[in-house]
Amino acid sequence: MARSKAWVTPCLAFLGPRRSAGLCFFAEFAYSWPPCLPRRMKRYYCKRVFFIPVTFGLIMILPVLQYPDPRLAGTARPIAEITPEIRVLAQNMVETMYARDGVGLAAPQVGAALRLVVIDISGPEKREDLRVLVNPALVLSGEQIDSEEGCLSVEGYSASVTRREKVHVEAQDIDGNPVSFDADGRLAVCCQHEHDHLDGILFIDHISRLKRTMLDRKVQKRSR
Repeated sequence: MARSKAWVTPCLAFLGPRRSAGLCFFAEFAYSWPPCLPRRMKRYYCKRVFFIPVTFGLIMILPVLQYPDPRLAGTARPIAEITPEIRVLAQNMVETMYARDGVGLAAPQVGAALRLVVIDISGPEKREDLRVLVNPALVLSGEQIDSEEGCLSVEGYSASVTRREKVHVEAQDIDGNPVSFDADGRLAVCCQHEHDHLDGILFIDHISRLKRTMLDRKVQKRSR
């Protein structure tokens, strides 16, 4: 693995995020072959695994975990260092969010227990307000407001949720630079929604017990 990381890092800087997304994933895959595999076979697989995704700029659309997957209820751990793998994860999360017409996505929703979220409340025709937040922290303020919310991890369901009107966000961007901004309205709601995911909380945890019971029954019927 040390060899793959040393080889991948300069390529990430050279190829840019779209091509490096495919490169980093396949680098890990290519070097995961057993040591006993003949060198000629390793070269054969590496050529086909590395250069095809790099040439076409492969980006992965990640599967989104669905409620009641227990991984959605876990607490995400802080990101100590922004590695090339974290950058690739963030890029793939952005592409997954856009592909599903979402406005936000948290790393736990794609099976990564890390404090990382991506948000873009613009669109869906144009996407021009992307925010990648590493280790975000929120300070809530303002009055309580009701908003209609849905979630990529609870498909086909929406409900009214009570949130705070304003938030102050402190985080890092994907380059490790400090990020600080105030948000209200839809952006404030989205920040609270995605931050909840990092603590294992879904928006349906805020609805009434009756509505939750009805949703659980619906999910059970769907899974039969």
